[in-house]
Amino acid sequence: LDMVEGKLTDNSEGKRPDCVFPAMKRLFLGLAYTMVFAVLNGYYHEDYMTEPAFFELPLLRKYLFVMIWAKVYLYKYAAVWLLTEGSCILSSLSYNGRDERGNALWDACSNINLRKYEMNMSFQDGIHYFNITTNKWCAQPVTS
Repeated sequence: LDMVEGKLTDNSEGKRPDCVFPAMKRLFLGLAYTMVFAVLNGYYHEDYMTEPAFFELPLLRKYLFVMIWAKVYLYKYAAVWLLTEGSCILSSLSYNGRDERGNALWDACSNINLRKYEMNMSFQDGIHYFNITTNKWCAQPVTS
């Protein structure tokens, strides 16, 4: 409701926090992930895993193919989340106050932490940094 009434601000001048640069950053990241998915999906698609040639591969190459295929497959979801997050930032729905240095936070609708997700080293980290908003929602206790 604060956004509709024009109260979505933390400064005394009443200016809206600058949301264009963070929104464009998410847009370009989303488009980059879309292009990577479009290119790599041609080489690593799930239909190949049902072909006889796949079953003749050595076990290590099968594992490698499945690992790359899974990563490429998740790029589709990451791209969509980045594009929708950019639109939420641009409309100020994702505004989440300011950090300790006074910078505007635009992570209220964040669904993926790209840097941490791409560099994670454990299955738990992968879950923690992917589908963030849904994981937070599921962790809330259900009360009547």
